[in-house]
Amino acid sequence: MGTYSCPHLRKLPCALKTYNVILGYYVTCIAEDQPFQKLAVDAFCRVCKETKGKLHACLQCAFFGCFKSVDGNVSHMKRHALKYKHYFAINLNHGSLFCFQCDDYMYNETFDESLAEFEIEARKLKITQSFLTWKPNNKERALLKGKIVKISDLSYFGLRGIVNIGNSCYINCIVQVLMHTPVLVDFFLRDKHVCTLESCLLCELFLMFQEFYSGKSIPYDPSERFFIKLQQFCSQPLGIQQQDCYELFQEILTGMHVNCPNKNDINCKCMIQQMFYGIAQGCKECQHCHDSSSLPPDCFMDILLDLDRKDDCLINVLNRKYLEKQLLSDYRCSNCEKSNTTYIRQHIKKLPNVVCFRMNCFLLEVNKISSRTRNRRMQKKSTAFAFEEFLNMSPYLNSETTNSSDRNGACAAASVPSDNVFRLFAVIFHKGTLQGGHYVTYIRQRHNWYECDDRFIYRRTMDEVLQCEPFLLFYQNYQ
Repeated sequence: MGTYSCPHLRKLPCALKTYNVILGYYVTCIAEDQPFQKLAVDAFCRVCKETKGKLHACLQCAFFGCFKSVDGNVSHMKRHALKYKHYFAINLNHGSLFCFQCDDYMYNETFDESLAEFEIEARKLKITQSFLTWKPNNKERALLKGKIVKISDLSYFGLRGIVNIGNSCYINCIVQVLMHTPVLVDFFLRDKHVCTLESCLLCELFLMFQEFYSGKSIPYDPSERFFIKLQQFCSQPLGIQQQDCYELFQEILTGMHVNCPNKNDINCKCMIQQMFYGIAQGCKECQHCHDSSSLPPDCFMDILLDLDRKDDCLINVLNRKYLEKQLLSDYRCSNCEKSNTTYIRQHIKKLPNVVCFRMNCFLLEVNKISSRTRNRRMQKKSTAFAFEEFLNMSPYLNSETTNSSDRNGACAAASVPSDNVFRLFAVIFHKGTLQGGHYVTYIRQRHNWYECDDRFIYRRTMDEVLQCEPFLLFYQNYQ
């Protein structure tokens, strides 16, 4: 919360009564005639009809507005506030009160006590997410008063280099990505992880987030604690030799998922599953007898991109992967028993909040030494191709209903009002050869880009990021 108290709130005598009504109907949903209905039918932006995008409710009238600015313009909620001088709005996700005159979320003991009471009642009904709340006492409020500042876009807060303890650049890159994954930042810095386990990878990440966002600028040394805990979830010794950073990413996600509360094995909907795991499904059809069937759904942590054509771009690769049929070689149709007549087409059944694209940059090179001897070795191939800051994934969710206009619209995602628009926030690329190279990360911190090369951090431009040869691309849902 950006301020200790707000002087403007005193000018609104009926604010608390209205605030409680909105809490009951739209935030905690415990009003008698509104049970279990998160965001009622009339809770949408009155301008663009959006139901997400940090929806806020005006405290002085019946206006609902999105809080997301588009193309540099003020949000619809802020436009309403400035036009009608209605300067208070409630975030319908968590009930925080925003003052447009202070330009920040505000703290008020009376309002926060009311919110806490509503949350306790809602938790009894099991209709809200359980998370830790902090109610500062008089001593804590005195310490906070005048010492909380709003972080500017030019601030380096949250940026820290990481010490390379020897062949650990691949670990450092994944850690930097996790420390700057927006949904994880929000999750850990809001104290939403509640745990009683003795050994928990999520707890270790929580401590690391505290280190990164403590204001310290000296490089972080992961060998003191994090590597020891992480090793329990890794199949290979850490820091002994160079390894694939993607394999480490998989192992960290698996470790986080194992320690995640409310996890189950069937149709898991835990926090980590929602953030990082998607579901893909394929459909095969025989072109001779037209017999078709759906393949079992497959859970994925990443989308593998096969770059087998020159001058390719991300959109073309995705179109080829999800919008084109692929022949199943040497496959015999079970219905008509014809061979090489069955095609498969894939689509995404469910998108995660964070999508990781992995480049197929390894090539098996076979050299003939003699008539009986061949030398086989893995070689690194170029991954130079065009990728965008914004990406619309809607065309790939259901290939059966995709038309030609969807193919052309995926690039211009920033202008498409869609729940499936994703924004680039991190890139990992590899310098050198497969036998001896170095992993480096680009991360987006607020509106700026930075290169994280172990203990060193450099400011970079968006153009520089888009010109690299990526190994891993990380996009997050842009709402």
